Amino acid sequence: MRTLRFQLFLLLGLLSLAACSATGTGGTSRSSTPTQAQGPQGLNIYVSTADIKGAAPTLYALSGTDGKVLWNYASQVGLSGAPVLDQGVAFVGTDMGLDAINAQDGKRLWHYPTAASTRVLSVVNGVVYGDSSSDVNANNSSVFALNASDGSERWKYQPTDAVVNGELVADGVVYVEEESKEGCHCSGKPGYHLALNASDGSVRWKTPQATDIYNEQLAGNGLVYGLDGMTDEFVNTLQARKASDGSIAWQYPKASESAWLSIIGMDSHAIYVLSNDGDFSNFPNGGPNVVYALNLSDGSVLWRSQIADTTSTVPTLIDQAIYLSSQDGVVTALHAADGKLLWHAQVGQAGGPTGSGTTIAAVVNGVVYLAFPQGFAALGASDGSVKWQYQASGETAISAVANGVVYASSTDVSLPAAGNNKIYALNASNGALLWGYNAPAPFFTPTVG
Repeated sequence: MRTLRFQLFLLLGLLSLAACSATGTGGTSRSSTPTQAQGPQGLNIYVSTADIKGAAPTLYALSGTDGKVLWNYASQVGLSGAPVLDQGVAFVGTDMGLDAINAQDGKRLWHYPTAASTRVLSVVNGVVYGDSSSDVNANNSSVFALNASDGSERWKYQPTDAVVNGELVADGVVYVEEESKEGCHCSGKPGYHLALNASDGSVRWKTPQATDIYNEQLAGNGLVYGLDGMTDEFVNTLQARKASDGSIAWQYPKASESAWLSIIGMDSHAIYVLSNDGDFSNFPNGGPNVVYALNLSDGSVLWRSQIADTTSTVPTLIDQAIYLSSQDGVVTALHAADGKLLWHAQVGQAGGPTGSGTTIAAVVNGVVYLAFPQGFAALGASDGSVKWQYQASGETAISAVANGVVYASSTDVSLPAAGNNKIYALNASNGALLWGYNAPAPFFTPTVG
């Protein structure tokens, strides 16, 4: 059920991927945006194989220095995502539980069993938050908290005859979506938004779900922000709910208006969204192309900016700039303070393969690093000038930029043989290949730490 829902968002190219990294209580959600690692020399790359027929489920570590395999951990069941690193431990979800792996030698420290596909939501202050969900048996679905030291259960929220998905861990609260096992609002069974106290799993508030999708993504300012909408109507709204009781503080656009939105990001001044402004004449093929900055407390419009190129991929907010990209490889940068255009830049070849779209990974020392369907690139943050490009194919991603190195990857689930799935270390200043590793099977976007 949640698989079908996320596939829809990925098809539209408006929301983040799966999955990939979990964050703490600082008010940000899980996001596909890679971390900008700032650790010492000696970083490693942790890779988990995707659930592909013929690919043995394995978590392994590569040396960030030369790409050599440091260790392999063979799982007995499929892995559900990339590992989350914390205090020298790699936490990874599987089809039947959650494993804690020593990041130095690959030995399993402990296992938490579940009866369904399990994800790591976040690791905060020595506590691992996760969820498990089954498309076959709704009674196996739960949200839980474990002691990171030994995997002992602190609490578990497990409804009867319903599926729960953890959406966000922020400010001492775990936000959860609970839906009927049919996974469809049309079933007549109501769904709910829940806020669980992160300390003990008790329900802080529970409010009925009016539509079949609600995706909480950001929290702050005493509010939690999420997208509410209907999958079959391609209409949604941004809702700001009070973290104290779940009541709606404001929504955008108003109930009398319709649009399709995606959340770009939030800073101390505003929350930024990408909208189609209610123009469904060529949607979803055309996609949204209007950016709004909304007041955090009441949703009033601070500024509006029309983008010339129709955007098709997940927009990004980094260092007071908003980055968007088009199907033709045009990257647009806007100033977050007022929405004014900073620059346009072309990466790759217009009309080239669409692939996974263009994703801005990091801005380091005045350089924007990004992955696009034809490879990786570095642009000047001030003017968009192309400093270098490196060719690759498949689902491209940048996991981190650290110590003058860009850690990148490309994978292709349709071509699982070795040679079609690669991990790269590139010189951040000129894009030269420092080392490359031919992975034996497709993988989730690697974790660097």
